Amino acid sequence: MLRRKRQPQPKTTDLLERWLPHVLAGSRGDLGHVEEACRDVVEALDERFDGQLAGALTRFGRQLGSEGWSLSEVTRWIAGLTELAGASGVVLDRFESGVELSRGWASGYMRGAQDGECVDGLTGLVTVSVLRLRLRQIYEQCTALGVATDQVYCLVVVDTDLAER
Repeated sequence: MLRRKRQPQPKTTDLLERWLPHVLAGSRGDLGHVEEACRDVVEALDERFDGQLAGALTRFGRQLGSEGWSLSEVTRWIAGLTELAGASGVVLDRFESGVELSRGWASGYMRGAQDGECVDGLTGLVTVSVLRLRLRQIYEQCTALGVATDQVYCLVVVDTDLAER
C-alpha cells in the first residue's frame, strides 16, 4: 500500500531549521541523508506517536552510526533537539528513547564495520580513522566517569613487521 507523505507543518519546519545547524556544524561529506534522518525525527516528534518516534530514533542512530559518528555526538544532538522542542521534546528524554537511539547506532556502526569501511583490506587491522574514533570514545567515557584513562585502559600497538622475528 502506498502511503502519501505528509507535508511538514510550519512548527515542524521551524524546529528542523533551528536544529539542523547544530547537527550539520560538525558534519562532513554528503549531508543529504543526515538532513533526511533529522527530518524523520522531527516529523515523528510532531506526530506524537511513540512507535513512530522510536523508529525514527532508531533510523537516526543507524544512519549516523554507519557513518562513524560517535554515540556521544549523536546523543548530544538529540539532547539539543530536546531543548529546542520544549514541552513536546520531553518524550526524547525518556529511557526508551535512549535505548532506541543506541540500538540504531550500534546496528549502524556494526554495519559499517561489516561493509569493510572500518578495516584495512590489506592488513585486516582497523583503519586510523576508526582507531581515532575509538580512542576519542574512551577518553570521553573516562572524562564523564571522572577517572584517569591510563588507570582504566592500556593500548598495545604491535608492529606487524616484527611478526617474523
